[in-house]
Amino acid sequence: MRVDDLQVGDTISGFANATDVRDRPLSLSIANGVVTADETYAGSPRPDASGWAALPPMADVHAHIDKALTWNEAGRPQGSLEDACACWFRFAPTLTDEQIVVRAERALRKYIAAGVTALRSHANFGLGKDPLANAKALVYLKNKYKDLIDLQIVALSHDGLPVETVREAIKAGVDLVGGAPHLSEHPVEDLNRLLDVAEEFGVGADMHTDETLDPGMLTILDYAKRVRDWDPSLIRSAGHCVSLSVQPLDKLDDILEVAREAGITIITNPQTNLFLQGWDHPVATPRGITPINRIRKHGITVAAGGDNMQDPFNPFGRGDMLEMVSLMVVAGHVDPVDAYLIASEEGRKVMHLPPASLQTGQTADFVLIKGQTLSGIIASGGPDRIVVRRGKVIAKTTSTAQILDL
Repeated sequence: MRVDDLQVGDTISGFANATDVRDRPLSLSIANGVVTADETYAGSPRPDASGWAALPPMADVHAHIDKALTWNEAGRPQGSLEDACACWFRFAPTLTDEQIVVRAERALRKYIAAGVTALRSHANFGLGKDPLANAKALVYLKNKYKDLIDLQIVALSHDGLPVETVREAIKAGVDLVGGAPHLSEHPVEDLNRLLDVAEEFGVGADMHTDETLDPGMLTILDYAKRVRDWDPSLIRSAGHCVSLSVQPLDKLDDILEVAREAGITIITNPQTNLFLQGWDHPVATPRGITPINRIRKHGITVAAGGDNMQDPFNPFGRGDMLEMVSLMVVAGHVDPVDAYLIASEEGRKVMHLPPASLQTGQTADFVLIKGQTLSGIIASGGPDRIVVRRGKVIAKTTSTAQILDL
């Protein structure tokens, strides 16, 4: 039997003859949803995975599935972050609760099919009758799909939102407190009022941080100062961190040391930042991608996010972290293996999830992608995939191509 023959719902005992993330031969065994030492295998023949890579499951640590798939309906803005925000705030009040759930569920299923088994999504506060509509939709989906994907939800506050509404979101089942203090008229005050709520409930935080090319916007320093004494069990993530990309190197190093000492993790969102940043620079346009390699050199854990899926903030995005891996390589100058691990193992670490690295004793979560090498898979997009969670096939995608013979 070959892995090609596996079907959704099958429980597998392992595989043989695959390659790993570094293109090395890999065979493994699975028992009770856990990877076991290969030499202990004594069961029936395992599926042959020759021609396939077995890779850690992907983790998207910065998404907005409550906004997903609204690009055309919302007005297709052509411009900056401010343009996208204005477009969204005009459109959001027209959405019904049902529309939010339907679109978010479509997005979630795209992630699962692509091999993403861990996802952190921000939830906007609704601008219609119920400000918790988006959060409630994501909590519903979190529970519905709990056997297929680990979904963390961040309450994404906006300037002027009463903190009591953030409190209600936490009570409704949201996991983390979030916001975008750099967009506030009073960034530090906005940051502190949100972190007050996190501390009140004993939950972590994930902030949109300094999503601007303005080198003077450095709320990451205020964030670090506030959370440096938090318990290590509490998440403290900073997403985007665009302004780090325009700092002098010596100043950047000083900032990163402060962030490292505070235990902050950083999430890069290359696709959306490439789209939204630099519209005021018609030549020598800045990339707007946080300096991934320099951050990692300081010992800070970096994860990645697709951020937006076909909404006013990004016309593209398909829930596939291989897109982000490719962009980290070509626009962020990250080694391909490192880029894949940022989009998988490091993401799980940032989410405080157990490791899933195809090692003995770990949960048997992985994605099989047809291809001989990791670089070849990244280049082709790896359309043929089999997603395994706890030893069970939860998704399978196949592709075919026909060309006229000459």
